[in-house]
Amino acid sequence: MDSHRTRSYGISSPPPYIGASSSTQQSVLSTVGQNVEALDGDRHAGVTETVCTIHTYDLKEYAFISIKSHASNTQDVPLVYLGEQTTGSVVFPEYRLREVRRIVVVLRMFISDPTNPTYKTKLVLLSGQIDSSHISNKEFCWRFAIGPPSPTSPPSPLTASEQANPSVGRPSLRSHDSNLKSQLQITIHRRGCLTRKLRMKQPIRYTIRPDPSTLSPALSLARNPPLSWTENMCPEAIVRGTIFNQIHVEVECKASSKYQTSYPVSDEIPLCLVMTCGNRAALDLFAVSHVIDVRLLKVLAFGKNAAATTPPFTMADRKSYHITKWVAKAQWNVDGQAKGLLLNGEHRWRIRLNGKLLRDPCAEMSHSFAEPGIALMYYVCLFPFCSADFSPSSKPDKALFYGRIPITK
Repeated sequence: MDSHRTRSYGISSPPPYIGASSSTQQSVLSTVGQNVEALDGDRHAGVTETVCTIHTYDLKEYAFISIKSHASNTQDVPLVYLGEQTTGSVVFPEYRLREVRRIVVVLRMFISDPTNPTYKTKLVLLSGQIDSSHISNKEFCWRFAIGPPSPTSPPSPLTASEQANPSVGRPSLRSHDSNLKSQLQITIHRRGCLTRKLRMKQPIRYTIRPDPSTLSPALSLARNPPLSWTENMCPEAIVRGTIFNQIHVEVECKASSKYQTSYPVSDEIPLCLVMTCGNRAALDLFAVSHVIDVRLLKVLAFGKNAAATTPPFTMADRKSYHITKWVAKAQWNVDGQAKGLLLNGEHRWRIRLNGKLLRDPCAEMSHSFAEPGIALMYYVCLFPFCSADFSPSSKPDKALFYGRIPITK
C-alpha cells in the first residue's frame, strides 16, 4: 500500500482532520462495528455466522476510507460475498473540496492472471456532481457501492490472448473461488497540489455466502443488535487479573465512539463498551460505572515530528517532547442483560454498556491541530478495572489501549 506520511499544516489552515498516528506504511486504523464471531470451521463444519464489520483506513492523513466487510474484527482484509456489492465511504473535511477534482473507485478481480484483471468496475464522482447531500457538519462523505459480476453473470470481453487461443476459455467466478483475488483502488485527484493523486490499494477477499440452513438448530447464539456502521472501534484490549483472590479471568473489551470526523469541544462524546468473558460473575462485578476506567487524554507535543507522536506517552520516550493531561472521564449505563454465546466451541458471556465522556470542569480543552513544530491531540484510554475484589495482572496506571479522536472548535 501507499506510504503514510505526516502532513504539515500552515498557521492559516483550518483545523486539520486528525485521525490516526503516523506510520511508515498506511495501516488499518481500526475494525469498526459490533459482531457475533464466526464459529471455528474446523470444529463446527458447516456452521457459519454472518459477520458485519467496518474496516477503516487513513489515506495519508487526508481522508478516511471505510469498507464494509463480513470478516471478523481480527482479520485485516475485508471479506465480501460473491455477487455482493462492495460498499464503503470516503470522508474528509469540507474545506478540502476546493482541491478535489474527482474521486475514482476501481474494483479489479483477478482469477487466472495475477497481473491482468479478469473483471474491472469503476465509479467516478466529479467535483460538479457534489451537492448538499454529501455535506454534513462541515464534513464531506461519499458513500459508494461498487459491484462485481455475480457468480452466474457473463464474463467481460475476451482478451487478445484468449481470442488467439479459444480452447483456453474464460474461468468462471464459481469454479475458481479459491483462486479469486480482488483489489479495491481509491484515488483522490486534486488540483493545485504538489501531489496531485492520493491513492489507496486494498485487497478484498471473496467467499460464497453461507447457507442459513447449514446453521445448527441446537445452537442459540445471543447477539446484540449490530452497531451502526458509522461507529468507530478503538483498539481491542484484554483485561487480565484475579477476582476474589482466587479466580483468574480475562475480559475482552471493545470500545467504540460515533465515527465522526470531529467532536466539538463543548459536546459530550458518546461511547459504547462491549465486554466478553467466560465468567459471568466477573461481568457482574465489572459492569459498573465507577469500576470501568475510561478517560480522555490531552497531548500537546513539540518538535519536528510533533504530529507523529504516538503512545505510550512516558518520559522514557525521548523521541519527542510532550505534555499530557487528563481532561474527561466516562460514565456508563448497562444496556440490557449479560447474554450467553458460543465462540470457538466455548461458552462465554457478553454485556454491552453505553457511556459518554464528561469533561472535567477544571480541565482546559481546545480543538485538535497540527502545525510545524507543535500538535495538540486527544486519545481515549482504557485502564484496568478499579475494584477492591479485582487484582489486575498489569499495572493499574498502565493504559491498555489508546484510541485517537479529533476535537474541533
